Amino acid sequence: LGEGRQDDAALTEAERRLDREGISLWLAGLNPTVLEVIRRSELGERLGKERMHRNIERAVEHYLAEGLEAKGREPAVERLNS
Repeated sequence: LGEGRQDDAALTEAERRLDREGISLWLAGLNPTVLEVIRRSELGERLGKERMHRNIERAVEHYLAEGLEAKGREPAVERLNS
């Protein structure tokens, strides 16, 4: 359990650094177990459901629909195959 908290803290800090640099982190391709763990974490709270998707296609559709591109934000979409 302690390791999971350290991993969450490291991922959350990485997301904060990206955010400060104007980069928006999005996650796609997460398996259901990993997705649920992230949703319950601090990182999940920061990302919200808007930036976590089952597949890359949905992430891109949401990104375009939200018009984030127009806000000058660069997506950092990460595909995780776990």
